[in-house]
Amino acid sequence: MTAVTAAPTAVTADSATFNGSIVSGGAATAWEFSYSLASNPFVGSETAGGSIPVGTSGTTIVLATATGLIPSTTYTVQLLANPLAPGFTYPISVIFGGPLTFTTKGAGSASLTSTKLKVTNGRVAVGIKCASTLTCKGLLAITTRHKSKKVNCGSTSFTVIAGKKKKITTSKVSATCKALLVLATKNKIDAHLVAALTTFQKPISKGVTLTLVP
Repeated sequence: MTAVTAAPTAVTADSATFNGSIVSGGAATAWEFSYSLASNPFVGSETAGGSIPVGTSGTTIVLATATGLIPSTTYTVQLLANPLAPGFTYPISVIFGGPLTFTTKGAGSASLTSTKLKVTNGRVAVGIKCASTLTCKGLLAITTRHKSKKVNCGSTSFTVIAGKKKKITTSKVSATCKALLVLATKNKIDAHLVAALTTFQKPISKGVTLTLVP
């Protein structure tokens, strides 16, 4: 019996198709792909696989799709074939395909569509652009400072579909904070956008300074 790990295909920011081939010699065979962030695919591994029925001759092409991967991240993947005939035990009887590495694609980023904002009825509204292949999901927090102390001036969670723009309005801020916004030195306030890709909660944007519009 032989097993060969082939290069992954259809690699995106959060998924990949694993490929390989097995010559089972007619024996019933279970197979799976083990993949991990570690150089050793069996450290913290996850698997996706299937089986080859008894009596199958020649080479069997196998593939499996892995989802929920982390963008811009290198993984190691390896094909395992395990004969199910009597007398074979795991892991002694397992045939290993050679390990291969692959890197998922970048997912893009979330950003503000403008650095100008207004405080209307005690709420702050800004636009967010999701320049990503995945849905952007995270938290928008607007803060300012008073006597060297940071003051929260409204925050809200957001979800913006990949490739789209959306106006986000913060929760209502206090009268004190609203006054601080208006009186902020040089009409500047701090706005910190913490954006995370769906599922991964991985920061993809830094804080930016917004200009307060009268």
